[in-house]
Amino acid sequence: MTALYSFRLYFMVFYGKKTHGGHEVMGWHLQGPLVVLAILALVGGYIHIPVEAVFPEVAEHHPSLFYQAIMIGLPMLGIYIAWLIFIKGKLDLNKLAGQGVGAKLHRFWYTQWGMDWLYDKVIVNPYVWLAEFNKSDVIDYFYNGTARVVRFCHDIMSETQTGQLRWYAISVAYGLLVLVTIGVLL
Repeated sequence: MTALYSFRLYFMVFYGKKTHGGHEVMGWHLQGPLVVLAILALVGGYIHIPVEAVFPEVAEHHPSLFYQAIMIGLPMLGIYIAWLIFIKGKLDLNKLAGQGVGAKLHRFWYTQWGMDWLYDKVIVNPYVWLAEFNKSDVIDYFYNGTARVVRFCHDIMSETQTGQLRWYAISVAYGLLVLVTIGVLL
């Protein structure tokens, strides 16, 4: 798939129809980074970066000849199909995508490989169901009950705040009496 799209780009750029008159030559502010990237692409593999401490050494494993043939053959097949489509014009993509298996694959790929549907079924729908199921759970009752008790105590205590010093002194004495009583009894 990557070879097909990469060579689609290659064939469209170098062998496709010209759509404009061209551009003037780029200056060094645009060519400089390209030259640096080209040099690094050519000699970058010879630059040793010490990563042995980060990536542990592993035993070498070579895939079988069959897998190597697949790894080489599939990109070559993609390049050949891209050549047939974009250079020779022997495969009509509109005709291929408009009927049978091609139409089904086109619809499947057009819907992002069904990822939106899968995400809805696997993530969204279970989460919504759990939220609906759990919207009046025991934990909420506990916290709501605590808030109601605090609000009730606040209402009672706000009645005692009259601004009269005598009332405050009696309240402190009463609280001290309760604490002493608890201390004696325990």
